[in-house]
Amino acid sequence: MLYYLCLICSVITTITLSYFNNYFTWKFCYVPFLLFIAFSLAYFALTFIILFLIALPIKKKKDFCPKHSNFYRHVMDEGLIFLMRMARVKIHFENKDLIPQDQRFLVVSNHKSKFDPMVVNAYLKGYEISWITKRSLFKMPLVSNYMYKTCFMPLDRENLRQGLEVINQASEYINENQCSIGVYPEGTRNTTNETLLPFKPGALKVAYKTKAPIVALVCLNTELVSKNWPYKKTDVYIKVCKTFYYEEYKNYSTNDLAIILNSLMKDELENMKKVKYEKEIVAWYIFYLTH
Repeated sequence: MLYYLCLICSVITTITLSYFNNYFTWKFCYVPFLLFIAFSLAYFALTFIILFLIALPIKKKKDFCPKHSNFYRHVMDEGLIFLMRMARVKIHFENKDLIPQDQRFLVVSNHKSKFDPMVVNAYLKGYEISWITKRSLFKMPLVSNYMYKTCFMPLDRENLRQGLEVINQASEYINENQCSIGVYPEGTRNTTNETLLPFKPGALKVAYKTKAPIVALVCLNTELVSKNWPYKKTDVYIKVCKTFYYEEYKNYSTNDLAIILNSLMKDELENMKKVKYEKEIVAWYIFYLTH
């Protein structure tokens, strides 16, 4: 939508300029392109300035925000939607109906890219999912302010005591109905050729402490966003594999549940890759026959 808006403004401005000059020459051929760039940059700069000014009053007194802010959540969600449009991301979501509508939950997801939480939160606007993330992200200006006010939690992987504090705080957020929680049980971003890394069971303790449903969710192609931009759009596929309610997992140990979730999500990812590959083959075959 942004691209079309800037393009329309560029064309209208060009026609207006040529009209007042009473003629149209080759000199105006480059004007729409330059105006398109100018309008796009101005729109982006204005959005950034507004987001910066809104985040300016935020003061981070400690690691965890005491109360979730609906206002900053709304602003952040709208900012993420804008960012996804700028990055030319098209999201395909399956089984959204499996997500609980009337209670907080724990999201368990694979982790291939820094865009993972952005894509999920942009599409699931209104579900108020706060992620447990690495501490270094909280050193980023502007971004960290919004993360703090929307109850994202910094995790120090080398500090066991701080890890326990994060689990307790995440459990408190769910019990107080402030937000749902998202975790990446692989423990780090998966930069290998493996479909899924082994899960760390500690990430699931939040579910046991709160008896919250566990939403097993997988993302495909998020690592391509930065590679494709700005030359081509990226189709990102998100699918809810299954929602586990407390009665279903309460008799499992965290280790056993981690293995079950890992196996389920790995199979789903491999199946999604297979389907995507088959669709690409069919598309190329049709293209070959029609050209």
